Amino acid sequence: MFEISTRLRYGLRALIYIAAKGETEAVNLSEISEQESISRKYLENIFKLLKKDKVIKSARGRQGGYTLAKPANQITLHHIAIALEGNVALLDCLNYEQMCDKKTECGVREFWNDYQEYIKKYLDNITLLEMIEKYSKNKKSCP
Repeated sequence: MFEISTRLRYGLRALIYIAAKGETEAVNLSEISEQESISRKYLENIFKLLKKDKVIKSARGRQGGYTLAKPANQITLHHIAIALEGNVALLDCLNYEQMCDKKTECGVREFWNDYQEYIKKYLDNITLLEMIEKYSKNKKSCP
């Protein structure tokens, strides 16, 4: 089984926190860091990636901080995963065919490709808004 990275787990927690605050209220890194128990420096690295991929936007000044770049119902978990991890692949050979000299004779390549597509579709069908609704029911941020 593949493992979800800490960057993706923490990034999702931070995005849920921002989104739960509302679309117009900017949230600063210190608040997220404190509330979610994530180091500020680690959040800075995560937020650079999320900002680059237009998942979040920032504002400077007294009322500054971070907000979502678009409504939570338009941000999918797949978009977040790509922003934070780059290419979401189970196996390198699925995305970089030149890495595998057995691609035409591999008996399980098609299975892994189908599984990867299933995961992508699943993540494409879950929005940040849905995660917020689940998050607010539990009132707990883990893992």
